[in-house]
Amino acid sequence: MRRKLLDILLCPACLSPLELSALLEKSNQIEDGLLKCSQCAAQYPIVEGIPRFVPNALSLHPQFVKKYPQALGNVTEGDFKKIHGSTQERFSYEWMRYPGSLPEDRPV
Repeated sequence: MRRKLLDILLCPACLSPLELSALLEKSNQIEDGLLKCSQCAAQYPIVEGIPRFVPNALSLHPQFVKKYPQALGNVTEGDFKKIHGSTQERFSYEWMRYPGSLPEDRPV
């Protein structure tokens, strides 16, 4: 992830600015890190250069949790799901209900 993305990314839970904690940086790219909300204290991992905003990001990337336990502090998978619980459910429903692009979504 590039640092300049911080100018446009907001916390999905409360729409507040995010603060970056870079854990591994290569060639001006954040490979691993955490995005922390300045208001609600939510934390979002950056894994392999990609910010992960889904509720189960930590369970999907256990190697991140093992590699950086000190950076996560007291945040548990349950806390992460409580904060972000509906995001994955909403998109899962949409993808199952509308598995392909609709005619109006296709280029003319």
